Amino acid sequence: MRVLLDYREAACYDTLRELSEELDFPLEVTNLRAGDIAIVGERILLIERKSPNDFLSSIRNGRLFEQLVKLLSAEGIGGRGVSRIALLIHGEIFGYLALERDYYAQIYGALMEISFVYGVPSFFATNDSELKSFLRTAIKREAEGKNDSEIKGRWYRERKDLPHKDQRIYLLSSIPYIGDKLAKNLLDHFGSIAGIANASVSELKEVELIGDKKAKLIYEIFHRKEA
Repeated sequence: MRVLLDYREAACYDTLRELSEELDFPLEVTNLRAGDIAIVGERILLIERKSPNDFLSSIRNGRLFEQLVKLLSAEGIGGRGVSRIALLIHGEIFGYLALERDYYAQIYGALMEISFVYGVPSFFATNDSELKSFLRTAIKREAEGKNDSEIKGRWYRERKDLPHKDQRIYLLSSIPYIGDKLAKNLLDHFGSIAGIANASVSELKEVELIGDKKAKLIYEIFHRKEA
């Protein structure tokens, strides 16, 4: 895991430098072609940071949406692709400036277009403390792969509400020591529950995060004969 910071983003440098020491990742100041912060792991989270004034002015002159298109078409870094992008508004936007000049309609309209039309999530950090908390959380979630996980079966009120693939994950994750992550790995590898059930111990061990103990457990569950 490493973090790239565009050289024009001095406002974020001290915060990221502190986090690089706290979380032990390399920080590189560079010239990013798109975005202001790139969190680079197996995949890339690309963040566009804007101050409130920059956000409002970019709405009025249309530059914001040009930047979003550029972000959405951004190429990868070091052979890794951009898997998601985010807009971060750094500073108090819903304060006196918006109130005095009645910018609320513009702000909400832009945020809805950003989310609903461009599919880009927006986050807010009103001060440097919140900025640090946001970046720490984003970096840790990327490092742990949490932003790539699927909806967990327990959040569905009834099992019949589960999407097709989630029903299978729900079933497999009920096996002792097999959670959602391993269930997804098994399905990605074998393609179906039938394929998993017919797999040998050695074949099961080919799946990421499945060791000898878990492979034998899975095999036994599918092949155990009742007395």
